[in-house]
Amino acid sequence: MHSTALTPGLMKACQRLAQPWANVGAEVTPHLLGHSSNLAVALEPLPLVARIGTGTAVLRIDGQHAQREVALTAWLAQRGAAVGQPASAQQAGPHQLQADGRTWTTTVWRCIAVSPGEPAAHEAGQALAHIHRLLHDHDDDAALATLPGADWAVFDELQALLLLPTVQASAPAAQRAFVAEEALACAEQMKTLALPCQWVHGDAHLNNVLNTSAGPLWVDWEDATRAPVHWDLACLLAGARVLGTHAAWSEAALAGWESVAGPLRSADQLAALALCIRARTLFVCAWMWALGLNDETRRTRHAARLAWLGWRD
Repeated sequence: MHSTALTPGLMKACQRLAQPWANVGAEVTPHLLGHSSNLAVALEPLPLVARIGTGTAVLRIDGQHAQREVALTAWLAQRGAAVGQPASAQQAGPHQLQADGRTWTTTVWRCIAVSPGEPAAHEAGQALAHIHRLLHDHDDDAALATLPGADWAVFDELQALLLLPTVQASAPAAQRAFVAEEALACAEQMKTLALPCQWVHGDAHLNNVLNTSAGPLWVDWEDATRAPVHWDLACLLAGARVLGTHAAWSEAALAGWESVAGPLRSADQLAALALCIRARTLFVCAWMWALGLNDETRRTRHAARLAWLGWRD
């Protein structure tokens, strides 16, 4: 997260964006809800939230990811999928906000009433499987077929991250070369399995599913990509199997997914999952370099991921 993300200038830009949508006499007041690789801002008193690409703007500058996210979630919501919903077509964007001498890609979403506690893991996995089925069964729908994005674009993004000047200046060259080579090897092995690609969430882990009275809702589709569904399962499982984080929840979510989609039993299916977990871990390593290893937890987890991948000093 860049320090500029929390400036009064950016908050004022959010206010200017939303003020025309308010009732006469009501003033929109932006309030920070949270931030990690993006910034979430409540647009009170409107039942809307602005989501601003801040950390991810180190690479994603053309608005394409935001455009795809809005279109894909709107399509899914129309079919009853358990996803966070964009605001109206006029409001959702993406918008390009001007603040602090920069342009910030911003989307607008309907507020979600979040219930206390973690979402039920089994139900979250089931909801993800139903989403996958919808996207598979309608892959030739014009609204999906025209979305920007190529199969396995995650590997292209990973290599682009390693070429960022900030990453090249801060990450050891030998480690960067190791991650790049391992990613190329994963990509080649995945191609030999020839599994079908479709639209998937792209970042399907515990922090991107909300607990609500209506059940788990999958949110934050900025990383949506075309890949086998195993990529989403790897996102569910990588933290648990590599770092040991949220292990019980992640495995229960996988069981929920399998209760709908069927168990992963064949050699090719299990190989695809293992390769995707490895590729996902490489992808996260590259993004952590790009976002900055600016606290001890990030540094410790980054080192643990590299060690799990086989890096040795």
